[in-house]
Amino acid sequence: MAMPPQPAPSPEPGEPYTLSDLMPGPTPPAASPPAQRTGAWTTVGAGVAVIVGSFLPWASITVPIVGTVTASGTDGTDGWVTAAIGALLALHGAATLRKRLPITVDTLAVLAGLSVAGIAVWKIVDLRSSVEDMRRQMSANRDEFGFADALANAVHARVGVGLWLLVAAGLTAAAYVGYTIVKRR
Repeated sequence: MAMPPQPAPSPEPGEPYTLSDLMPGPTPPAASPPAQRTGAWTTVGAGVAVIVGSFLPWASITVPIVGTVTASGTDGTDGWVTAAIGALLALHGAATLRKRLPITVDTLAVLAGLSVAGIAVWKIVDLRSSVEDMRRQMSANRDEFGFADALANAVHARVGVGLWLLVAAGLTAAAYVGYTIVKRR
């Protein structure tokens, strides 16, 4: 025969009841502090932004006669690498919502965010220098009528929104996770 549940012991006189006094059983784990949750959600958002930025246009180049050509990050391998890093950053943020992670894992997350921003900055610089090299090569072919110079000056390249999003999201993730590391010490 089952025993009826016993009433919770009363607290000492003058002390208020707590939730654990009223509810028997194991106490739930303490929620992470609000600042840690905010940073974790920010890291999740930054990871998702990195994934989205990997699929958005990274560059568009307009050349007379040819037209405008747009390239996204996933047209090459760099976009897939940044998308994978973004997934890892989002997973890191989600895991941080549940519990505090070891400092080495947080350090790797900071490095991941910085690597995404570094890849994006490298691509921005590479795009701009490639366009300048192309203009220089086109202008080197001097012709009597100046068509080569006119054609070289008509080439325009624009950095796409995907690269700018990668820079912002990578730096945001690195900053928030880095802040939690510094705050922990």
